Amino acid sequence: MSNAGRPVQGQSLMVLGLGGVGMAALLVAIAHTAGWKRPARLIAVDMNREKLRRALELGATEALTLIGSYLGSAVPARDIPYYEQLWRDGLLPVEELLTGQRPLSEINLAFDELADGSSIRQLIAFD
Repeated sequence: MSNAGRPVQGQSLMVLGLGGVGMAALLVAIAHTAGWKRPARLIAVDMNREKLRRALELGATEALTLIGSYLGSAVPARDIPYYEQLWRDGLLPVEELLTGQRPLSEINLAFDELADGSSIRQLIAFD
């Protein structure tokens, strides 16, 4: 934690996953921030409630949980009309996610850019 993150006073710290390494990182974070004038936010994240409870006992200031979903846990017949209405009302600017447009012949390059994080969403134009 101190070597990789190099936290400084005023920052919040988050530990994702409270196995052996995560709990050790939390203890290091607690020790590292002990002398700070302003208490640090030390956020512990895990799916296991007992680990979250233990992290709070050890000194984490906040414990969230990690919730997974598959494809957004969507029910398309219900969700698509809802999100479409949000978009039509100007509340869901999905067009802001579009970072590029490529012809079908460059689809592999488009996927490479998604994989390396240099693109968020791309539109593939079929010729």
